[in-house]
Amino acid sequence: MSRRKHKRRKPISAEEKERRRQLAKERKKRQKLEKKRNIRDAIAITLGIILFSVILILSAIFNEKLLLIFFIASAVILTLLLDQSGIRSLIFRWYPDRFLFADYLKKHDTERAVPMQLANTISWCMFMLIIFEIRYKYIWTIIWLICIGVGLYYMLTTEEYSLEKGAKYECSVLFLLITPTFLLLAVINNVRITIPFIAFTAVFTVIFSIIYAIHIYNGNQVFTRIIYGIIVLSMCASSGFLLINKNLDFSEPKNYTLVIEDKDYSGGKNTTYYIYTQDWNTPNELIDIKVNSDIYHSLEIGDSVIIETHSGSLKAEHYNYKQKAPVQ
Repeated sequence: MSRRKHKRRKPISAEEKERRRQLAKERKKRQKLEKKRNIRDAIAITLGIILFSVILILSAIFNEKLLLIFFIASAVILTLLLDQSGIRSLIFRWYPDRFLFADYLKKHDTERAVPMQLANTISWCMFMLIIFEIRYKYIWTIIWLICIGVGLYYMLTTEEYSLEKGAKYECSVLFLLITPTFLLLAVINNVRITIPFIAFTAVFTVIFSIIYAIHIYNGNQVFTRIIYGIIVLSMCASSGFLLINKNLDFSEPKNYTLVIEDKDYSGGKNTTYYIYTQDWNTPNELIDIKVNSDIYHSLEIGDSVIIETHSGSLKAEHYNYKQKAPVQ
């Protein structure tokens, strides 16, 4: 049985020992600094959450408008902080390197398509302005539509933004599904959807779905991606056209004085309230009108109310409760 011969180890020089000792020292120092930074960041995040909660509670108690402003400002700031196109790093370029979250605030992904990332960031800001019904809604609607158009272009033509399973940038196109979905839920109430409106939306969705299907035909996950594309396109089209119909409608309003025939509400935690009046277009039928909680509880069956209607820029009539009719 042969013994394995071991090569004689070369003795480590004093210089090499010193070099290794210095490297180990520096490594421990980095670990210590990293630990300190993590603790400091955790404390800062905790204090930020506490401050956010305190402001939120105080705003809710003392002033509802202040609460609205607070929500909008928080949403816009959060959107900008999550931006990866370079806006965040541009804003914080003079931020101290050795202060809280400096590494995060100053970095951005240079590989991502800047127009797509800008569309992502700006669309979220416009979404907040539209949802909270800030003045000049038609301006926010136009900018949101442009951002959605840029997003759809990248989704239809660029492999990285196709939301294919495992795609590197799949989170960047979620705004194409999330913001249209919430806007659709918000705008669909108190609108008389017409057959031409449905047909126009369907034609748009079909045409762009065909373009999308042709583009990805030879790729992976074709069926899944086509289904996703159809869902995204239909959501974008329907919510986009509803926003155009409502927020880009400059027609003269018409007022109708009608009697409340019934009241109802649906839902649990997020309750939706409706009043029912005679349909001004079809007198033999009732029409439901969505109202907020305060208006719902201030009205009774038999009260007269004024309903304001608009023809809609895409000829889908939209209407709203205006006020309680004066007693005569």
